[in-house]
This record gives sequence, C-alpha cells and structure tokens, in this order.
Amino acid sequence: MALEEGLSLVLTAVEEELDPIFDPILENRITKKGRKQMVEVQGKLTEMGDTFSLYFITRLPNPHFSPEL
Repeated sequence: MALEEGLSLVLTAVEEELDPIFDPILENRITKKGRKQMVEVQGKLTEMGDTFSLYFITRLPNPHFSPEL
C-alpha cells in the first residue's frame, strides 16, 4: 500500500539478509507506462508513487549490507 500511495515504509529489526521481495525496488527495476512508474512485486505490476521512500532500521552494531541497500 505504501508503494502505491507514495508513502514512507519503515522496516525495523532488519538483519543482514533481506526478503527477496524487496529486490525489484532496491535494484530499481522500474518501468514506465505513460506517466506512471511501475515495479513488479510478487509477479504483478504495481504502480509506484513518486514520493515513495523505503527506510531500514537495524540494531546490528556493524552491519555489512549489500551496496544496493
């Protein structure tokens, strides 16, 4: 819902490995249909709001995240 509405999404308690559902967003696999930005999430195209933001919060003292994250 946050993706479609252009809201901010905050994920807490993030470990070094993320769910693969976030891969299309992190890898910027965004396609355009007219003026709309679309991203494929779980096999279906979802409209992405212009102001969508994704934040990750972790309690790890020294996390080793991938460059995409």
